[in-house]
Amino acid sequence: MKQKRIFLSVWIMLLSVISITICSFYPSSKMDKENMHKTIQNVLGDELFFYALSMNQFADEQWSYPRFSNFPEKSHFEDEYISLMDRAVSCFQNDENVQYIVYDANTKKRLAANVKDDLSENDSMFYGIGTFKKDGSLQLSGDFGNDTNGAKDYLVDCMNTFIRDPSLYDQKNDAKVSFRNDFTVVIRIPEKLTNNGMYVYDTIYDRYEYTPYVFIAMGVGACILALFILLVPIRIVEQCQPFKIFAQIKFEINSILACCLITFGCMGVVVLSNYTMNGLLAEILLRYEMWDGISLLANLAAWMLLFAYLSIIFFLLKYIIAHGVIRYLKEDTFIGSIIRRFKHYVNALADVELDKLNQSLIKLLLINLLIVIILCSLQGFGIILSFGYTIALFFWLRDKLKEVKLEYQELLENAKAMEEGRFDYEYTHVDGVFKELQQELTQVRSGFEKAVREETKSQLMKTELISNVSHDLKTPLTGMRNYVELLQDTTLSEETRTQYVQMLAQYTQRLSRLIEDLFEVSKVNSGNIQLNLMELDVKALIEQAQAECSELLQEKHLQVITSFDQEQYLVALDGDKTMRIFENLFINIGKYALANTRVYVMVKAENETVIITMKNISAEPLNFDETQIVERFQRGDSSRHGEGSGLGLAIVKSFTEIQNGQFHIEVDGDLFKAIVQFALPSDANIN
Repeated sequence: MKQKRIFLSVWIMLLSVISITICSFYPSSKMDKENMHKTIQNVLGDELFFYALSMNQFADEQWSYPRFSNFPEKSHFEDEYISLMDRAVSCFQNDENVQYIVYDANTKKRLAANVKDDLSENDSMFYGIGTFKKDGSLQLSGDFGNDTNGAKDYLVDCMNTFIRDPSLYDQKNDAKVSFRNDFTVVIRIPEKLTNNGMYVYDTIYDRYEYTPYVFIAMGVGACILALFILLVPIRIVEQCQPFKIFAQIKFEINSILACCLITFGCMGVVVLSNYTMNGLLAEILLRYEMWDGISLLANLAAWMLLFAYLSIIFFLLKYIIAHGVIRYLKEDTFIGSIIRRFKHYVNALADVELDKLNQSLIKLLLINLLIVIILCSLQGFGIILSFGYTIALFFWLRDKLKEVKLEYQELLENAKAMEEGRFDYEYTHVDGVFKELQQELTQVRSGFEKAVREETKSQLMKTELISNVSHDLKTPLTGMRNYVELLQDTTLSEETRTQYVQMLAQYTQRLSRLIEDLFEVSKVNSGNIQLNLMELDVKALIEQAQAECSELLQEKHLQVITSFDQEQYLVALDGDKTMRIFENLFINIGKYALANTRVYVMVKAENETVIITMKNISAEPLNFDETQIVERFQRGDSSRHGEGSGLGLAIVKSFTEIQNGQFHIEVDGDLFKAIVQFALPSDANIN
């Protein structure tokens, strides 16, 4: 996240710096009067002279273009000369920025004009006077210069451009120029031009004069951004917006966007920059009385947007190379998506079940027929393509046959694993022509595995029973045998005989309880146990179990203190199994708790769970493993010679877990805690 913020900050800063730098180096758009004069004299001077020369038409009703005599290339030069005057007339004749008056040079009579008043040199960017006389002499003043050498000398200087034979350069002075009447032409261009989009205005305020500067600035800025994008790791850039969005767009759409945005973006920046630098934009803003700062803001925004999109283009090129051109063409193009879908459809037609073979073959043949028809329609080129189609069809069929062979081998491996009884073998899923056979084998495997599991469960139950009986039946049987032998003594007193009979009865009860426990644990461990679930109150079960074990608890003067945070704890439980859980816990407390102490039973509902905690002080040191004490035949070391089978807590753990509960113990010094947890139903009615 931090790297993304740093990248975006640097990128935006770089866009801003580049754009501000370009705008700060804009050439000045202001042009003083002297520069205006120079621009007009250098660019428009000759054209204005030819325009003045064409004014002869107003001085002579039988006017014709000036003629040149005694010149070898007369015809060619006259044509070129006339074309120059025609061009001047077409450029200036209807341009209101070009004001003119034509006088008779002798009478000062106005012959023609496009203004009412006389023309003054004041407030003008160009003011020129030309007097043309019959003898061909010429007098120029003002911005036309100060030439009195004659019209011929002024005009024939242009001949070098049109003479095709260099050997005729020396003969150009033989050219003669004459006019039928004397006339004077005054031409003026005002200092304040009208934006009419015509020749004079467009020449002085060239709309695209600064285009080279714009393209140079654009190229330098693009190179800087390309280097920046190249240096930043692709994993950072592709997670940042707007780069992330464009990376998710298909190639074809990105291509269209790139062509349109770059084309119109560059054109827009070129036009805006030129209008800013030549003063047209400032003039428009002034005309509408708008803030001139809009010009700078518009230029900055245009440059930043253009460079931002160029950065995205550079990123996309790097993205394609970094992630692989082939992968990009397959996954990020519409053409690649169409090809993949078509390939998937063809493969789906090939991966069919045997009972649908005819239908699928018809579809494949129709597709093949369509391809053949298309190839035939291409005539000669189709024959060439048919070779490639045949080769592609061969490789496709070969791959399909390999897939069928591989699926058959995988099916054989599955059957061998089932034959060998390896049910933990990871069976391969088959989707091709052997799909139905695979499903049948899977069902056979499930049934076979279930039968083996049931048989194994029965064998485990038998083994558990034998193991349990051989492990802990020895002590009560030995006691019973010893007391039976003692009772056979005829010399025993009646009192002693009664004591022996009582001990024999205790061993019998102990043996009966032990056998019952062995069966319960064996059933649980083998999974051969049935539950009769119903909604029961945990609080009532605990109180009932406490009452049944009250004599055992009173023998050691144990005081039971109960704590319930609710009136009821309704849980779906098996009544007999749950009652056995609480009985075993109270019996365990009665056997191993320190006499004359308190026993705490706390029940609370927490996070849709009811938690039962029983705590007591042990009479002997608790030097056993907390996890092993709940296993079968595990007892504390100090009580190993006392009464007990070591199955009590194991039964508690087993009966709790088969009811989706949890049981564990905690030991803290001499403090022994047994904790049972059951899940409360979500719709339980707990008061």
